Amino acid sequence: MRWKPPRFEIRYLIMGTLAGFFFVLCFALLHSTLNMRSARKMAQIYLTAITNGVTETTDCWIREKKKQIGFLAESDVVVKYFQEKKGKVREYFSRVLQANLEYEVLFLTDLEGRVIFDSWPTGYVPVNLQKGSAWKALVKNKFNLTLDTNIQKSPATGKPILVITSGVFDGKGRLLGVIGCALDWDLFNDTFILPIKVGQTGYVGITDEQYRNISHPDKNLNLKNLSFHPFIRRLVDRKNGFQRYPFTGVIKYMSYRQLKETGWVVSAHVNESELLGPSIKARNIILLMSVFSFLLVLFVVGYIDIFRLEQAERGAKASELTFKILFHRGKAVANSDDDRACRTKLAAEPVGDIEKEPEPLRVAQPGVVGRVGGAGGQVVDDFGVGGRLEQAADANQFLAQEIGVGELAVMRERLAAAIDIGEERQED
Repeated sequence: MRWKPPRFEIRYLIMGTLAGFFFVLCFALLHSTLNMRSARKMAQIYLTAITNGVTETTDCWIREKKKQIGFLAESDVVVKYFQEKKGKVREYFSRVLQANLEYEVLFLTDLEGRVIFDSWPTGYVPVNLQKGSAWKALVKNKFNLTLDTNIQKSPATGKPILVITSGVFDGKGRLLGVIGCALDWDLFNDTFILPIKVGQTGYVGITDEQYRNISHPDKNLNLKNLSFHPFIRRLVDRKNGFQRYPFTGVIKYMSYRQLKETGWVVSAHVNESELLGPSIKARNIILLMSVFSFLLVLFVVGYIDIFRLEQAERGAKASELTFKILFHRGKAVANSDDDRACRTKLAAEPVGDIEKEPEPLRVAQPGVVGRVGGAGGQVVDDFGVGGRLEQAADANQFLAQEIGVGELAVMRERLAAAIDIGEERQED
């Protein structure tokens, strides 16, 4: 038994499918939007926590180095050296350097800013401090403890250094000279900044007030003016915040916070794809499932259409068969009418002389009425009874192949009635 599809309009199925598809699509987009918004908020919290930690660490480290220089400026060894131009300053500085590897050099200058002593093992490097920004900052601060926030390259090694200076005063408050240090900034970065990992693709950096990177994993970007980048301008101008920005074709998130000791801005960066990857993956899965469901329904609809086309083809064949049956049935009825008319005509004719020479014998053909006559009193199949039998056999074979049992029975009854009429005529 063939399966019959349920009777419903294909258009309703297609409309329902489209409605369901767009519902799933809207649901996926809404879910993705909410999920991404939540992921951005979590990213902001995560990156802000990192920047807060790095800011506290950097401020603490700078405060510690400032205090050390302030302590050295008040030490008896340094004051005595300025007063007497002698003392165990080199041994003293050596012990400090051994305990604090961040120092590149410790130095002493006169009131004109010329270096008169440093901790280099090979002797001091002749440097005039007045030519640098550190001296200007010190003078502006009235020779009190001063941090020069301008990262510059060391005249001795070419490495980036951070300079801290302080005036040396005697017991009466008179200025004797200046003590200072150059901190190895690369060593600080390698120890405290670069090891910090933000996810798999993120990093932590520091930008100064001149729009320069002073701490970045790509050291080729350090000490270069990057103010042409909009996100760098926003970072330095706003000091604190969170932003989404493009860099080298990659969308990133950044949280940033200003350092209290220097005014620099610490920032934590991470690629958007890393944070939103799971959300984007879930959205894509939902979209793929909805598209697959939509295509599946379209396939089912197409299958139903093909099934209906086959059914229509079978109906057309049945209609053609019915037409053939009706055509043959009409032909048989027409033959019966011809027989009835012929019989009526013969009954109305007068019987002629018996001695009259009979007409030649004619063989009856199926569906053709025979005539009575012939010498010897032979009776020709006037009404085509033999032909009827032959026609009946042919019709039965045809009907058995083309029509049903009920229709076959009707045809047989009609043919039998025609044969009976012929036989009765012969008896009369």
